[in-house]
Amino acid sequence: MELTGILLIIFAVSAAVATFIENDHGSNAAKVLVYHAHWFEFLLLLTGTNLIGSIFARKLYSRSKLSIFVFHLAFIIILAGSAITRYFGFEGTMHIREGQSANSMSSSEQYLKVFIQDKDKEYYADKVVILSPVSKKNAKLTLKIDGDFIHVKALKLIPNAFERIYESPDGKAILSLIFLEHGIRNERALKEDEPMMIGELEFCFSNTMKAKDVTLNNTDTGLVLNSVYPVDFFNMMTNQEGTFAPDTPRPIEPMLIYRIKNLTFAANKLYPNAKTEFISADKNHSFDDVLQVQTELSGEAKEIFIKTKGENAGKAESINIGKYAVSVAYGANTIDLPFALKLNDFKLERYPGSQSPSSFISEVSLIDKEKGVEEERSIYMNNILNYRGYRFFQSSYDTDEMGTILSVNHDFWGTAISYLGYLIMTIGMVLSLLNKNSRLRSRMRLLGSKNSKIITLAIISLFMLNINAAKAENQNDQATYTPPSKEHAKEFGKLLIQDQSGRIKPINTMSSEVLRKISRKNKFNGLNSDQVILGMITAPDYWRSVQMIKISDPGLKKILGITGKYASFDQIVDMTSENGYKLGKYVEEANRKKPVERSKFDKDVLTVDERVNIFYFIYVGNYIRIFPLQNDPGHHWYSPTDGPPMFKGDDSLFVSNIMYLYTGAIYKAVASGDYTEADKHLESMRLFQERNAKDIIPSHTRINLEIKYNNWAIFERLRSYYGLFGFIFLIFYFVGLFMKKARFKWASTASVIVFLLAFFFHSLGLAMRWYIAGYAPWTNAYESMVFIGWASILAGLIFVRRAPVSLTATALLASLILMVAHLNWLNPEITSLVPVLKSYWLIIHVAVITSSYGFFALAAILGLMSLILMVLMTGKNRNDLMQNIKEFNLIGEVTLIIGLYLMTIGTFLGAVWANESWGRYWGWDPKETWALITVLVYSFITHMRHIPGFRGMFAFSFASLIGFSSVLMTYFGVNYYLSGLHSYAAGDPVPVPTFVYYTVFAVTVLSIIAAYRFRKLNTGEEL
Repeated sequence: MELTGILLIIFAVSAAVATFIENDHGSNAAKVLVYHAHWFEFLLLLTGTNLIGSIFARKLYSRSKLSIFVFHLAFIIILAGSAITRYFGFEGTMHIREGQSANSMSSSEQYLKVFIQDKDKEYYADKVVILSPVSKKNAKLTLKIDGDFIHVKALKLIPNAFERIYESPDGKAILSLIFLEHGIRNERALKEDEPMMIGELEFCFSNTMKAKDVTLNNTDTGLVLNSVYPVDFFNMMTNQEGTFAPDTPRPIEPMLIYRIKNLTFAANKLYPNAKTEFISADKNHSFDDVLQVQTELSGEAKEIFIKTKGENAGKAESINIGKYAVSVAYGANTIDLPFALKLNDFKLERYPGSQSPSSFISEVSLIDKEKGVEEERSIYMNNILNYRGYRFFQSSYDTDEMGTILSVNHDFWGTAISYLGYLIMTIGMVLSLLNKNSRLRSRMRLLGSKNSKIITLAIISLFMLNINAAKAENQNDQATYTPPSKEHAKEFGKLLIQDQSGRIKPINTMSSEVLRKISRKNKFNGLNSDQVILGMITAPDYWRSVQMIKISDPGLKKILGITGKYASFDQIVDMTSENGYKLGKYVEEANRKKPVERSKFDKDVLTVDERVNIFYFIYVGNYIRIFPLQNDPGHHWYSPTDGPPMFKGDDSLFVSNIMYLYTGAIYKAVASGDYTEADKHLESMRLFQERNAKDIIPSHTRINLEIKYNNWAIFERLRSYYGLFGFIFLIFYFVGLFMKKARFKWASTASVIVFLLAFFFHSLGLAMRWYIAGYAPWTNAYESMVFIGWASILAGLIFVRRAPVSLTATALLASLILMVAHLNWLNPEITSLVPVLKSYWLIIHVAVITSSYGFFALAAILGLMSLILMVLMTGKNRNDLMQNIKEFNLIGEVTLIIGLYLMTIGTFLGAVWANESWGRYWGWDPKETWALITVLVYSFITHMRHIPGFRGMFAFSFASLIGFSSVLMTYFGVNYYLSGLHSYAAGDPVPVPTFVYYTVFAVTVLSIIAAYRFRKLNTGEEL
C-alpha cells in the first residue's frame, strides 16, 4: 500500500506541475516534458501494474471485498482505454466551405516532413514531432538512398522569431528589403545567389543568377531592379508616381516605394559581408515561430529555417546538399476518409441584439459512394455526427460565416473501453453503498452508534430584518429634491430592457446591478434602486451632484478632495473642461501596468473608473435600451439617444419624443403627486415593446418572478443568517464541551427547524434563478459558489441526525462561501449561455462535481476544528476532547468518501461532456487535470490509514484541511490563474490575494502547535 500511496502522490504532483508548465510555456511544453514523456507513461504503467498486484495480494476478488475489487478493476480498465486512445486513436479538423465537399481531414498531430529529389526519383519520410522551446531532445529522421544516409534533425524551436542581420567578415552580401505584407511591415534578408519566395513572387539578389520574377543586381553604380511584371513606384519626397515596363532594368533609388502585383516593398540596406540569425522578439512584437533544422550528408551539414506558426506554417523550405534537393516542412498531415461531407448551409444564430453566438449549425450531406449512402445531417454544439468510427463535432467557423470547421475524432475502442471503466466505477460506488462490509457502511454504522455530546441552539428567525443594516451615508440635503414615488418606480422597474449581451430583463434587474456597482448598496438614502435610476434619468442634473459613487482608497479621496466614503459625479468629472476627468491620468497609468504589477491604489482607481463610466452611461441614456426595432433580424433594442435614426414613420416619432414626454410627466408628478400622465406614457412604452418584440420578450410571470428574486436578495441575506447561526451554535458547543453541567437539549430541535427553513429558502433561490435564466444556475463563478454553499448545507443535513456538530460546520462554511460569492470580483448577473453550455450535461456534470466541493469543505472544517481541539487539549480534558476529535474524524472520513464518489463521477461525466462538445474525452486541459488531481489527493487521504506514519488522528485532520487546497485550485486557481478551455482569465493573471498568504501562515502555525501538543499528550499513539 505504501507504493500505491507514493504513486498517487507522484502522479498528482506531476500533473499539477504540468499545468503550470502549460501556463508559462504552452501546451506543447507540457506534453513534451510530462504528458507524452516516456517517464510519465511508465508511471501510468506502474500504477496499473500496482493495481493488478493489489487485487491478488489482498485477495480483493473475494465476496466480502467485492466493491473494492470493482474499484480497482475500473481504474485498470480506464488506464487501458486511455492507452488505446493514446497510441491508436487520432483526431483532427475538417474545413468545408458552403457548397463544397471534403473527404479528408488535417491531423491534430504535427509532423516533420522530408521530401528528397534525386533526378527523377522522389523520396518522402515523416515523423510526429511536438515542438517546444523547453524541449532538449532533438527529433531525427534518416533516409537511405543508394547507399547515402541523409540525416534530418530538428535542432530547436525559436518562438516569435525574426531574422536579424549582422555584419561578419566571413559572410556574404545581403540585401535588406522592407515589405508590407497584409498591412504588416516586415524585413526580409535577401542573401546573394539564394532565391527566396516572398508572397507569390520569387526574388533573387545576384549578379550571376536570374530569378523567375524579380532580380536585383549589385552593380558598380548601385542596385538595379528587373522584373518580369510591371513595377509601380511612388516617391515619398516628391509624391511622384509612375510605372516601369516589364523586363526593364531600373536603378533602385532611395525614398522610392515599389509595388509588383500585390506586393509592396522598398530597399533598406546593403550589407557587403553579413550573416543572419533567428532570435526571439519581445512580447511587444509578433512574428512567426521558426524551427531550425539541420540536414547532413557525408559530413556536410546545412541548416534550414522553416515556419511553424503563422501564414507560412507548413510551407516547405529547400536546399541542395550533395546531388540531392532536400525540402523540409512542419505541419499537419492529410488523412483521407472513406466518405465525404458536403456543407449545404452554415447557420449562426445570435442572442437578440447582440453579437454573442447563441448556436451555430452545419447542415451537411453525408456521401458514401462505397456504401451507397447519401443523407442529410445536422452538426451543432453537443450534437455530433457519428459514422463509420468517425465522430464530427461543431468546432468553429469562418469569419465570413460561409464555412465551417469540424473537429474529427477516430477512437472507437479507446472511448468505448474508457466509458466501460466509468460505468464499472459507478457500479462500484453503488455496491459500496449496498455492501454492509464496505468502508463507507462500516463508518456510518459506527457513526450511528455514537452518543454525541454536541448540542445545538436556534434562537434566530431566518428572515428577520438585517441587524447589520448600514445607516445612510449620504449627507446631501434632500429638501430640494423629491424622488419618484415607490409605486410608480415599481411599475417602471417592470419595463423591459436589453443588456449588452442581448438578454432581455426588467429594468429592476438593471437598476439593482447598477446601484450595487456604483454605491455597493441595495438601497441608497432610503430609495430603492428603481427610484434611484428613474431619478438619474429624469433629474440628471441633481443626481450628478449626489455623493453616491463609492470611494475606498484614502489617496483617491485626497485627489478628489472628499472626506466621506462617497463622491459625486461632478466631484470626479468637470463636464465643462476638456481635461476635466480628475482620474484620467491615473486610469491610464494603471491600465499600462500588468495586473500583477498593479498596486492597491491602481486597482481602486480602475474600480472607481468603472463606476464613473456606468454612471455616465445612465446619465447620457446609452444604457437604457428599451425600444425594440420591429422585424429586425438581429433583434436589436435601442436607447433614446441612438434609436430615432433606426426607426421609421410613427415609430421614429414615438422613440424621439416619448422620453421627453415621460420625463416632463415625472417632473410634474413629483410636484403634484398625480402620476396619471406618467403612468400613461409608461404604459405606451410597454405596449410598444410588446408590439415590436412579442416573439422574444419574457412572459409576465417570469418578469414578476425576476423582480421578486432581485428584491428578496435571498443569498445575500442567507450569508448573514448562516454566519450568525453558526457563531451562536459554536459558542454553545464550546460551552457544552467545557461545562458538563450545561444542558441545552431544547435547542437541538429548534436548530434543525431553522436549518431546514434556511435550506428551503436557499433551494427556492436556486429554483427561481433557474426558471428566470432558463438554464441550471451553476454556469459561472457566482452561481457555482452559491450552489456549493447549498451542497454544503445538504451535507450538514445528511449528518445532522447522526452528528449534530455538522450544523456548526456547514452553517459557518455556507456563510463563508456566500460571502465570497458576493465579493466584487464575482458577478451575480444572470447572463446568456455560450453555445457549449447549452447541454443537459451542464445540469448533470456541474451539479455532481460542485456538490462534491460541499462535502470536501465540510471535511476541511471538521479537520480545522480537530486541530483547534488538539491545541486546547490538556491533561484534564484530554479524554473528552479525544472523544470529540474521534467523532470529527469519523464524520470527516464519511464526508470525504461521499465527496470522492461525487468528484470521481463528476470528472467522468465531464469527460463524456468533453467528448460530446470538443471531440475528445480527455485532453489534459488544466481544469480536467486539476479535477483528476483532486480525485488522486482524496484517494490518498482516504487510504492513509493503510500507510505507516499516516494513520493517526492528527494526520487525517491535517490532510482533510490541506487537501481542500486542491479543490480551491480546481475551482479558483484554474479559472483565474491558468489558461485553458475552462479559464476565465485573459492575458496576465491577477495577483494572489494577500489573505491567502496569511491563511497559509495561520494554518501552518496551528498545525505545528496541534502536532506538538497532541504528540505530547498522546505518547504511544500515531499522530
